[in-house]
Amino acid sequence: ASLIRKVGLGLSVMGVLMLLAVGAVFLQVRQQRDDASVLKVASDQQVLVQRIADRASKAMAGDDLALLQLQEAANQFDQALKELQDGGPAFGLPPAPETVRTQLEAVDLIWQPTSLDVQVIADTKAARLRADQLLTELRRRIVAVVVPTQSALEMAEDLRTLAILDEGFRG
Repeated sequence: ASLIRKVGLGLSVMGVLMLLAVGAVFLQVRQQRDDASVLKVASDQQVLVQRIADRASKAMAGDDLALLQLQEAANQFDQALKELQDGGPAFGLPPAPETVRTQLEAVDLIWQPTSLDVQVIADTKAARLRADQLLTELRRRIVAVVVPTQSALEMAEDLRTLAILDEGFRG
């Protein structure tokens, strides 16, 4: 009975050790998956930075599609950066550890003014469109003013001519 007890106890200890080993493997696999997800998002960030630079140049040259792509890339970059920092469901990432969070905060400090620059480009494009609309409206109004002004001048000319003729007949 004592041998069976020792074997049972040995199997129980071995079972607990195996559970711990399986748990450790599971955690390591999960960490590797998380690491792979983080690396993919970080790699995508590099592509987005290149796309933002390219689309910004094209958008400033008047390319409307590039402007939309610029805004989309900037939004994607912003979302991914937040998820890299805080974790979240979009990419299934855990919150960044403190050592990585410090580096991501440095990236965020650089990103914030860049994000504002993207907005300025979008606002500039909108302002240019509004300026074009205002110019078109101004031209329409000028024509609307010129036509009656021309008519008024012609009427004044006609009245002056009539006044001269009237003086000539009276005189």
